[in-house]
Amino acid sequence: MLPSNGKVFPSAWREEASDKRFRGVKPDGVTGAIQGFHGPLPPVISTHPESTFVEVKAVKGTVNLEYAQYQSLGMLDALSKSPAASSTGPDRAYPSLYFVVAGDTSIGTDVGVRAASNQILVWVSAVRDHGGGKLQVGPPWCMNCGAVLQGKQLPAPTLDGPSFYVQKLRASGDRGLDKPILDDGLVGHPGTPGNTRPH
Repeated sequence: MLPSNGKVFPSAWREEASDKRFRGVKPDGVTGAIQGFHGPLPPVISTHPESTFVEVKAVKGTVNLEYAQYQSLGMLDALSKSPAASSTGPDRAYPSLYFVVAGDTSIGTDVGVRAASNQILVWVSAVRDHGGGKLQVGPPWCMNCGAVLQGKQLPAPTLDGPSFYVQKLRASGDRGLDKPILDDGLVGHPGTPGNTRPH
């Protein structure tokens, strides 16, 4: 599990698009990238730190480049300047933007297209509701691997992610564990609409 991220990454793209209201982005989670590995989350040891952003979204509708004062645009900007962005060679590392979304949340195609133009992979996992408070992170799929990894073997399908119960999450604060972040720093529970306020 990734710890919550507290670092703000500067973004000139978001600053310009938001008329200087927002000068950076704070992804929910940050990890690295590794050469020769084209999956959504790299192994623990990575060759390129701070090159994968994880963002949890539980909003009804589509998250596109303009959503939340150009938050996704800002993340792509920051990733385009990440250590993995300067990786080269046939087994180069790629920056990745990995969305974990509720069932009524979709990621706009403009995010995948803009990311591909900057050699950034966009991954999406849906959180499934199995009833009785049991939720599970579904397997990630890549929105733009075909465009970014042209002529290369595409990543193999992966298995479902971990299961968890909403009841356990409600009590997690008492055990020193982080509660889930739904959207832009709002603490809550997966499956309910999040606050759309941008960072």
